[in-house]
Amino acid sequence: MKGKKMSKNQEQEPEYKDFIENEPQVVMKVNSKQMELLSEHNLITKNLANREQMTVKEIHELYWDEKKKKHSKTLKTIYRYMDLLEEQNIVQVVGHRKPKGSHLTEKLYSRKAMIYLEDEAKPTKWWKEKEGIKQLETIWKISKKYFGMEEEKMKDYVNVTGTYFQEREKIYRELLEMIEEDK
Repeated sequence: MKGKKMSKNQEQEPEYKDFIENEPQVVMKVNSKQMELLSEHNLITKNLANREQMTVKEIHELYWDEKKKKHSKTLKTIYRYMDLLEEQNIVQVVGHRKPKGSHLTEKLYSRKAMIYLEDEAKPTKWWKEKEGIKQLETIWKISKKYFGMEEEKMKDYVNVTGTYFQEREKIYRELLEMIEEDK
């Protein structure tokens, strides 16, 4: 006998049950090595932020290369990445998943925190530094070419941009303080 066909509005029952034991904290300060790892393993940490928790097999699927029809990383490599990220306090095991009809469970990973702040980070005035000025000049040249901006307005543009980023940084820091104080 064939199973009943489900309508589009009916939800299919999941083939597993998740047991969550803890959740990520909101904000966590990290050192420069941890920030490097966050950047290096951005695909994993970004997806953990979006999906809250994932198994190693689900993380492995993030590395599927459609053109080559294979994963760009092995499952063993993903386990190694997760061990490293857990050891460095970037991710944590938050529970386990038990597939229906199985006695085996899989670890569920999540980020250690939803927002990471670099502990040593000091607000910079990047728009006054060599690389920042270069970026702004490039944007200015494009604006001049396509929108007819006047050359003598370049300094005004840099000052307005600097003021914008200073104020944004200040608001950002105030919001983070409020989050840390759990307001």
